[in-house]
Amino acid sequence: MPSTRRHASFRFLRMISSITDLGEVLKTTFLEKAVTLHDVSWRDYKILQSAIEFERPRMKMSLWRENLTILTSFSSFHEGIKLTLERLISMIMLENKCNIIFVGQATMRSANRRIATEPDASFYIQNAECVELKDYVPDECDLVPDLVIEIDEKHRSDDKFEIYVAFGIKEFWLYSREVLHIFRLTETGEYLEAEKSASLPILTAKALTDFINRAQKEEQFKVLGEFQNWLKENKQ
Repeated sequence: MPSTRRHASFRFLRMISSITDLGEVLKTTFLEKAVTLHDVSWRDYKILQSAIEFERPRMKMSLWRENLTILTSFSSFHEGIKLTLERLISMIMLENKCNIIFVGQATMRSANRRIATEPDASFYIQNAECVELKDYVPDECDLVPDLVIEIDEKHRSDDKFEIYVAFGIKEFWLYSREVLHIFRLTETGEYLEAEKSASLPILTAKALTDFINRAQKEEQFKVLGEFQNWLKENKQ
C-alpha cells in the first residue's frame, strides 16, 4: 500500500529532535505551505538533502544565511507553467538551430559560501557548449546556468534574488500572479527588471506572459503553433 501523507506545519517540524528524524518525516509529509527553519548549519543541510534525495522533484530546498526553506508537493498548475516554458524555449532552439541545455531543478550549491538552491527550471544557453553534465551534485558549482526560472505559487520567491545574485546568475525569470517578469543582473550586482531577455533576445516579458497564460486555458497545439508563427515573424 502507498504510504499515508501527513500534513505538517512549522510548529510540527520544529518539534523534531534531529535533522535525520526531520528527513524521515519529510518523506511521508505534505507541507501545506513553505516552511523556513533557522540556524541550519551546512552539515545539517547536507544530511537533510541526503535523507530526502529520492523525493525529488517533489521537494525543493534553499539555504541562505543559515535559513533553510523547504517546499513540497507542487500542483498541476505549477507543473503546467513549467512545462509550457520548457516547450517555448525548446521551440526557440529548433527554430534558431542553437544548442540549449535544460537542467531542470538541478541543485546549485557553494560549500565555501554556505548557500544552496534549486530553481524550478534552469538552462545553459550562452554556455551550452562549455557545460559538463554530471551525475552528482558538486559542493562547489563551477558553472552556473545562464537562465533560471521560479514559479510563485505557495511561496513568494523574494528571497531568491539575493541567492541568485550570490551565484552570479545573469538572468532570472519570475512568474508570479499570472505575469512573467524578466530580471537581468547588472554590473553593480543587482537585478533590474527588463522588457526583453538577454539570453534569448527574441523573447519579451509581454509575449511570454501572453503565451504562458493562453497555454493554461486553450488547446496546447494551437498555442504552440501560434508561438511558432510568432517566432518566424519576429526572427531577427
